[in-house]
Amino acid sequence: MLDLEPETIAFASAGVHVLGYAVYIAFVRRGQIDANPLSWLMFAYGTGLLTFLEYRSGAAWTELLLPIACSVSSVAVAALSLRTTRMQKVEFPDIAAFCVDVLLTLAYVGVWAASRNGLDHAYAELAVIGFLVCANLTTVTAFAPLLRSTFACPSNERILPWMLWTTAYLLLLIVTLRDTTSFERLSLLLYPALNAALHFGVMVLAMSRWWRAPQVVFEVKKTAATGLGLFTPKRFRRGERVFVLTGAVRQFRSRSIDDACQKENWFGIGEDRWIDPDAPYMYLNHSCSPNLGIRGERDYIALRDIAPGDELTIDYSLTEVDPYWRMECTCGEPHCRRVIGPIQTLPYDIFLSYLPFISGCFRRAYLRAMRKVTPKFSET
Repeated sequence: MLDLEPETIAFASAGVHVLGYAVYIAFVRRGQIDANPLSWLMFAYGTGLLTFLEYRSGAAWTELLLPIACSVSSVAVAALSLRTTRMQKVEFPDIAAFCVDVLLTLAYVGVWAASRNGLDHAYAELAVIGFLVCANLTTVTAFAPLLRSTFACPSNERILPWMLWTTAYLLLLIVTLRDTTSFERLSLLLYPALNAALHFGVMVLAMSRWWRAPQVVFEVKKTAATGLGLFTPKRFRRGERVFVLTGAVRQFRSRSIDDACQKENWFGIGEDRWIDPDAPYMYLNHSCSPNLGIRGERDYIALRDIAPGDELTIDYSLTEVDPYWRMECTCGEPHCRRVIGPIQTLPYDIFLSYLPFISGCFRRAYLRAMRKVTPKFSET
């Protein structure tokens, strides 16, 4: 690869990067990743600023192809997420990184205005290099929420796009190293090196689900209303992952009410995609006032604080999009719906109360159904 022309490697890096985004967007569309639109808009803005500063620092077009592709693709992910995803809570690191990027932009405008009014050109160039270094360092801050959430829940992310992005930045690093002919141009190495390390970090954290075994052993006990249920010996706080659902993945499409009854113990993870659960998860009962929600495909999250000895419950409507499916409910909760159906049948206030812990695929199915009934409907 080192014998290839820089232009060839540059096109390869941009192509691999765009391929990574195509794979990521496919996962978002299938509901396997819940992308935060505001985070991706921040990535687009930060990368756009870096691209401009690198251009001002003398970066060759071969070094700018990938960051341009990154900015445009980030906007595409954000636009897709805005159409299908409820705006998630904005964490402080996101806000801090965005504010720093805005301050850097204002500072650059100030230096540019001063240079137009007599500021020494050499000082102006040094200032641009300084801004470039600072803008690269804010990438670490911008990645902090993503690294934290992936560490807490590795199945939040998929490995393939992060592997492709890591490869793309390593290729860009090769291109930049070939063109580092002066001390000033050393600052251009920060962008590919930092991003390769950060994307590799997310990839490793996503892979950690393969060797991080669950530590909680749940108990199966008799219940008053349903026979047997799943109980926890451990306390969980709201928003904490309780378990990752395991079992055989099944493909099945219902064409009648009889078909819908054939998958009585399965949990939906997408349209026509199911998990036939391993023990003891087949004993997870329905409740119209559940203490579990779902993030991604398989992560079951505490909707509220759960005490040791509590029965774990889920609203089965969160795992169904099959229009033929119905079930009589005897959960005994004060607001029991008596008959439950697919997620499209949930009252809107209940749907909102479960957010953000509804799998992306089911969330989109609900919103599509609401828009058919009320064309001007928009999620608030």
